[in-house]
Amino acid sequence: EEHARSFRFAARLFPADRREQVVGVYAWCRYTDDLVDGVDLPPAEVEARLDAWLRLSRRAYEGEATGNVLADRVMGDMRAAGVPFNYAAELVEGMRMDLRGTEYRTVAELCRYTFRVASVVGLWMTELFGIRDPWMLDRAAALGHAMQLTNILRDVGEDLDAGLSLIHI
Repeated sequence: EEHARSFRFAARLFPADRREQVVGVYAWCRYTDDLVDGVDLPPAEVEARLDAWLRLSRRAYEGEATGNVLADRVMGDMRAAGVPFNYAAELVEGMRMDLRGTEYRTVAELCRYTFRVASVVGLWMTELFGIRDPWMLDRAAALGHAMQLTNILRDVGEDLDAGLSLIHI
């Protein structure tokens, strides 16, 4: 509820039988992001948490019952739909980039980041719905880039004021 006002509104547009899958992907991504954002822990400990979450998620993707309802359900849906686990792994790598305060000095570096934190979600969702057409997947990835760039631009003033600007293109 706290993070998902616009998502909850948009999720109503999905067919009822698919909505729970969409909500699950959102929850998995949100949980992954929350492992990094606003955490007052040493970076090494946060990295260890990301590693553990990724290992648990991979085990769930491979069909093992991990006891984590979120990972078991979302990764099981991902596996059943033939969605590559790499999307989840890339998102975790994007969270590591946030954690490490990676600076982006080229458009290519920035695009690697936006791919990892946004485009993979669009690709994941598109393939979850059984769409594998390369043109459609390209559109999903492009939309992710655009949405993440919009978020960055929206927050640029606030980030500069806080000394958090990581973009130096």
